[in-house]
Amino acid sequence: MIEQCNEVLFGRWSHHFVLVYPSKGAISIEKFISRNGPIQRFVFLDATWFQVGGLRILPQIEELQTVVLKSYKTQYWRPQKGYSDEHLATIEAIYYAIREAFEASTSQPYEGQFDDLLFWFFYFRSKVPEEVFERNVNGRSRVPS
Repeated sequence: MIEQCNEVLFGRWSHHFVLVYPSKGAISIEKFISRNGPIQRFVFLDATWFQVGGLRILPQIEELQTVVLKSYKTQYWRPQKGYSDEHLATIEAIYYAIREAFEASTSQPYEGQFDDLLFWFFYFRSKVPEEVFERNVNGRSRVPS
């Protein structure tokens, strides 16, 4: 993937590519689109929140404009210790980024066009025993014992 990044990210369209990451210089997707036009590519760092800092400093992506999502709460059944429920799973971030870009680019109402992206996420979530979620809320074990 990094080789593809070198070819694609530094081309003439790179100003239409964004890194979805909650950093200090990040702007909203809506603001990016209003300033620069449509987003051609989103870049996501698919790692644990603990590991993502190391990926963030890769030279292949350091020049990308970062965008931040609106505030959402994860539905992931294994949130990472030390991180709030606003730290989303990668698929959740992909879904919300695409949805926010759609909503910022059109006056059409959102009618579930991208909801299928979360099908497998919620399918597997439905297999997790309910007591796991209760333990997460009460601050105890984050994974089934």
